[in-house]
Amino acid sequence: MEKRSLKKYFAILLTFAIVLGTFSGPIPVSAATRKCYTISGSNTPVYSNSGLTNRYGTIYGSDELTVLVVTGSYSRVQYPISGGRTKTGYIRTSAILTATSGSSYKASARITTYRRPGGASYGYISRNDTVTVLGKSGNYTQVKYPVSGGYKYAFVQTASVQQYLTGSANNSDNSSGNVAVIANGTYVLKSALHNNKVLDADGGSSVKNGTNIHLWSYNGGDNQKYTISHVGSGWYKIICKWGNKALDVTGAKKGNEVNVELWDWNGGDHQLWKFVPAGNGYYYIQSKLGYDLDVWNNGTADGTNVQTYQFNGGDNQKWKLECVSNAKASSNQADALVNMAKSQVGTSERSVNSDDIFYNDWYYGRRVNNSSGWYPWCAVFVSWCANQAGITDRVIPKTASTRVMKDGLISRGGIAHAKTSGYVPIHGDIIFFGNNADQHVGIVDYTSGNTVYYIDGNNTSTTPHSVRRSSCSLTNGNIWGYVTPAYES
Repeated sequence: MEKRSLKKYFAILLTFAIVLGTFSGPIPVSAATRKCYTISGSNTPVYSNSGLTNRYGTIYGSDELTVLVVTGSYSRVQYPISGGRTKTGYIRTSAILTATSGSSYKASARITTYRRPGGASYGYISRNDTVTVLGKSGNYTQVKYPVSGGYKYAFVQTASVQQYLTGSANNSDNSSGNVAVIANGTYVLKSALHNNKVLDADGGSSVKNGTNIHLWSYNGGDNQKYTISHVGSGWYKIICKWGNKALDVTGAKKGNEVNVELWDWNGGDHQLWKFVPAGNGYYYIQSKLGYDLDVWNNGTADGTNVQTYQFNGGDNQKWKLECVSNAKASSNQADALVNMAKSQVGTSERSVNSDDIFYNDWYYGRRVNNSSGWYPWCAVFVSWCANQAGITDRVIPKTASTRVMKDGLISRGGIAHAKTSGYVPIHGDIIFFGNNADQHVGIVDYTSGNTVYYIDGNNTSTTPHSVRRSSCSLTNGNIWGYVTPAYES
């Protein structure tokens, strides 16, 4: 058979194999490939037919997919199997896409992307990329954006979409997905214009109603410290530590270039503020009157006035919150517990996935491993840290069970906080995962914005399992809640 006929014969066979969805090697697709992960992260069934009736295989949460065909009901994808091979099959489109089309926008800034809502990072959108916005999922929005050789379907924080894509992060948008959660506490508010310039109450001889707010070099005075407290529905009061007076829009006026001053707290709209993530740890601080906290004319000189102005996304409207002290001050025992946990970061099991670790040696009084049983140690780690920090069983129980840990903390006087209560966890709290607090447990270090940071033992994302610094969104669906232990003074 001549070479041309052989090539034609092979092409026919290859096409036939692809149509059947059984070819296990690389599949020639268009140069503009589309990559993504499933939205839920759970196992997803694959079918051999577009009618989705003949079960064919399974896609796992860790599998990156190549999308070949998209329709309203089904999509044809290529996914990895054992031995470095791939297969193709059909899945429900809803498993990978929130919508099959959307409007396109040009990105005004670099935006971090995620595999799925609240999941691992997936890359980033570059400034000036043309991005298609698909649909929302909680506080995240799915987008299609260009990468080398094609596109990715991914998720970004909805606040970033509104600020850097659609331009809808305006002063009238008070949707909960656009509002950050701020831990009650005392902060210095640093301007993005200069890292040593902060929000400052004009430091005369005494504070009074009408004291002006401006920008000034940081000096550590109480006139540069503000206690931020949640008052409900995403709104906060901002009280200057100097004189205990509230940040106030002069005369309760709406508009550009309206002065900002201190005044006795009265709870009016002109004294209520919300925080909108601006990226890189900064926030826009928006008045309930509908305008943003703004540094006049982008100035950085001491005494540059602070005012309200319509949203523009500039650095003169971005502020970083540097915590001075937490309003719910943690005890020395909480500090000791967290510091002990931090000292153990990186400690891992003696062999891969074995439960063979010295925390279990301490708990069981002998060396154990999972060849003869099951010895999870996330709760053991919390108990060990408490013991090493000098915290007795009167406060934190010695246990290997997360549910016993939760119930024991509460029975010892600890205060439970359900995730749905809106509680913001603080330094020294214990965080629990699973519907009945029976899946995992860790020790909270701090909360920043909408993210809680904690230290956990038996972290299964590491190999071998280890102690790790971890974090997740406060809205993570797997969080049960938190318990504040009844620490002893």
